[in-house]
This record gives sequence, structure tokens and C-alpha cells, in this order.
Amino acid sequence: MALEGSLKEFNVADILQLIFFQKKTGVLMLNGRQDRVRVLFSDGSIVGAESKKRGFDRKLGMVLMKKGLINKEQIESTIAKQRAEGGKFGAVLVKEGHITKEQLQEVITFQITEVMVQVFSMKEGFYEFKPQSVPVDKDVGVVLNTEHFLMEGVRLLDEWSQIEGQIDLDDIYLRVDPAPNAAISAAEKKILSLVNGQYTIADITDISGVDSFTVSSAILDLDKKGVVKRLVVEAEKPKEDLVVKREIPGLRGILYLLIILAIAVSVYSATTINSEDRRIFRASEDIDSLQFMIETEYYKSGSYPATLEALKSANDVDPWDNYYMYESRGNTYLVMSAGPDGLLGNDDDIPRIYSYFTQR
Repeated sequence: MALEGSLKEFNVADILQLIFFQKKTGVLMLNGRQDRVRVLFSDGSIVGAESKKRGFDRKLGMVLMKKGLINKEQIESTIAKQRAEGGKFGAVLVKEGHITKEQLQEVITFQITEVMVQVFSMKEGFYEFKPQSVPVDKDVGVVLNTEHFLMEGVRLLDEWSQIEGQIDLDDIYLRVDPAPNAAISAAEKKILSLVNGQYTIADITDISGVDSFTVSSAILDLDKKGVVKRLVVEAEKPKEDLVVKREIPGLRGILYLLIILAIAVSVYSATTINSEDRRIFRASEDIDSLQFMIETEYYKSGSYPATLEALKSANDVDPWDNYYMYESRGNTYLVMSAGPDGLLGNDDDIPRIYSYFTQR
């Protein structure tokens, strides 16, 4: 039986504790305003984790490439091999000899740990755990102790509370000429070397192998010293035809609304989760899927699609009947929903972050 509810009523630590002590196997979905996370469990242990901000297989190749472990040609050949024969991206990389098992496991363990750090910061949203079979790759897979994260959760929250609201994993920083008296430590120099106006905080974390709290703290210190500054990219006001709600005229519209009301009543009766939470959950899922299709198109053609219409089977309308906003600018792109009010620039936008998702 699936376990679901609101994170306000049942927090992350409680959920992980239940899964760990009952040695559950399945998938935990956590959906907040700014992130959507999926955690895989086998007998209560964590064997995988991915988030909208930190794609797993989709971003693994990018991280390995930026760390200098593989190149673009090896990524493309691995994807082709994966399509032809199946298997996970990382496992195919090892099989083809592009990377060692130990290198892969080190990167995967770090990525999972970083996702779990973000999981503990999720205080609002919707969760759902579905018991199901979760295959574990015996050759290159990792199995992490859930109890470790439970014990570390309080410390992680305490650390992040010190800089909460000051920086985000999607933020991008630029280097500026430092003041003559700016004292930069060796640790800060390592982080500073990766600040290039393209890498997000999450990118720098993955490439450097330094945890996101340490990276974020270092960036904030460098900002105070006048060595870096945050790149602010304002979301352009979308064309009116991109956010005008679709109208359903006449009797068809009335029947449509009656069907929707009937469904809403049945859903409300069956669960304590309100309908708005479910719409937000669906919008996050749509954006996640769109990002995957956008990245796939990049690997196929070497460039991002000009419009969402160019992506076959793409859902370009959000749960509030507004078009998803998409814009491509060379090596960056933005895809988002205006949220319940249909207007960009408010706190209900999904995601709330306005920086472009810089991938290359």
C-alpha cells in the first residue's frame, strides 16, 4: 500500500525512519515548490537518488565530462550503445572502458549524498512512497546506510539554516577583479577556479567534489570580499499569447467543468492532499520531463530546440491551462510554469528560480 501525505504533517526524518526500520523496498517521491526528488530504497537502504535540480543519469555524463574523466564523444557513443543494448548509462560507461568502477561509484555516492542534503531542507510539499521492486546493480551500484543520513539530518539542517535564503543551487556567479587587500584562502581558490559565469552552484559542487554547504559558504564569503558577484538574469515578460488561458466555449466548456468538479470532489474525499498541491506536483513532473526531452534533443542535434513545439509528445500546457514558458539562449535555456495565478514574477512560479539552467 502506498504511503502519501503532506510534509507539514509527516517530515522527511519520520519518513526515512519508517522506511529504514521496516526495511522497505520501493520509491519515495518528494515534491516541493522548488525541487522534485526521487529516492530509491532496497531493504531500507538508499540505492539511488535524483532531483529536478540534480538529474541522475542525465547529469552524470555532464559531471564526468566537466571533471575531465570522459569526453563528449564518449558520452555520445555510450548513449548510442545504451539505446541499442539497454542498461544504465554509468554501467555502460564502465563496460566500454571509458571510466573505472571506483570512479563511477565515487561520483554516484557524492551525488546521492548531495541530493539527500537537499531532501532534509524540504519542509513543505507532497510525499509518496510506493513499494515496488528496485533492482540494484551488483557490479557498479552503491548501497548507502539510511541511518547515517538520519543521524546527520539535524547537523545538515543546522548548517544550512546559517545561509538559508542567501544562495541557491541554481545561482550562477561571475568573477570580478578582486580588491588589492582581498585575502583568499586555498580552499576558496579551489572554488573560485570553477566560477566562470556558466556553472551553477550545483555544477561547482559536483565538479569540485566539495559538499554544497562548503561551496555555498565559500561563494558567499568571496562575494563579501568583492571577488565574485551573482549573475542575475531577469525572466523576460512572455508574449501575451504564451500565457493567455485557453477558453472552452459553450456547452462543451460546461460539461468539461462538471467533469473536472466531479473528479476534484472524488479526489478530495479520498485524500487530505489539496488539489492545488497535486497541480503543483504535476507541473513539476511536466517540467522535469520537458528538461529531459530538451537535453535529449541537445545530445541528438548539438543545440537546444527553438520551441517546445519542436519536441514531439511534449506537454506544453501546465495544470492551470497556461503554456509553459520556454526560452533558449545559446548554451542556456529556461523552462517554467507561471503557477496558479498565470503571471510570471510571483512566488508561485515553478520553479521560483529565474537563472537559466546552464548545462554546458
